[in-house]
Amino acid sequence: IGLHTGAWCYIPGDSEVAPGVFQNWDYCDIPCAPTEEPQPTDCFDGDQSDYRGNLAVSENGITCQNWVTANFKADKGLVANYCRNPAWENSAWCYILPTEIVAGSGIIAEWDYCDVPRC
Repeated sequence: IGLHTGAWCYIPGDSEVAPGVFQNWDYCDIPCAPTEEPQPTDCFDGDQSDYRGNLAVSENGITCQNWVTANFKADKGLVANYCRNPAWENSAWCYILPTEIVAGSGIIAEWDYCDVPRC
């Protein structure tokens, strides 16, 4: 068993691989994984819930904060500090530092919408 040089699995019964030579295993034909990473989507259609681009600045020019730093559960494509729409808002958004004032409104916010281009 320690002499196998690739992926293998047990097979039912014994197969005759050569005259008088039987084995209960065979090599498996496992395809290689793709070598290219999927390309990010740099634009959106609809509510932007499927947006996976690299935009990391809010529509008011505020740098987005990392989703992990914001203690947001890391799913739905929440990578680094990229704009996303994980919570069914109207469009993609991101966390910002709570000391930032949004668009001269005088409102201190913890998040802001992002200006993701349409496809």
